[in-house]
Amino acid sequence: MPDVESIYHAIATLKARSLLAVDEKRWPDFAACFTPDARIDYSRAVVPGSDGPLEVPSIEAYVALASGFVGDAKTMHVGSLPIIEIVEPDRAKATWKMEDVIVRAAGSALPSRHGYFVYEDEYRLTDAGWRISSLTFVPWFEVPLDHQ
Repeated sequence: MPDVESIYHAIATLKARSLLAVDEKRWPDFAACFTPDARIDYSRAVVPGSDGPLEVPSIEAYVALASGFVGDAKTMHVGSLPIIEIVEPDRAKATWKMEDVIVRAAGSALPSRHGYFVYEDEYRLTDAGWRISSLTFVPWFEVPLDHQ
């Protein structure tokens, strides 16, 4: 029987590390939170200037997407109320209620905003510890921020 408490702690810590890495713009650390073959689903995201669903074919593409979208904006990502399910001793799933605040410089082509969404993640235990093996972005809504 797996040690449920330690698995929950490891998964929650991993998710927190991934979010902090984005806010601190530590992109190699962000990438290290995922398995090399991680599946990233942003097909429900609305991307300004895009004609269709956003495709993210690899973890490298996801890091490039995230770093390009964040740019030099000030950000704060918060994950809370996880529902974590251990599927097997080396696999788990979690649903995270999420918020982010993105404050961009005056004159930015993209708006500042406060976003509300859900991440549906899958995790796999690897030789390096627990890693995110699948991430699905489920947008709820966003509120524009006027900070000018």
